[in-house]
Amino acid sequence: MANPNSVPNNIYTVLTFVALLALLAGVVFVAMRSNELFGTWNPMDAKDLSVLLPGKLNGLFG
Repeated sequence: MANPNSVPNNIYTVLTFVALLALLAGVVFVAMRSNELFGTWNPMDAKDLSVLLPGKLNGLFG
């Protein structure tokens, strides 16, 4: 028998949906802001930031 003091499962579904919406809003904000500042939606493709990387950095293991 269920505990009368327990929270129903529906609240966890709602909280998960709210967290997903907050995460999606953050990703969209970062993409829009990056496009505004650097001209590309991907912050890792920004030409202005490439001076911060070492010259011989070709890949993770290369």
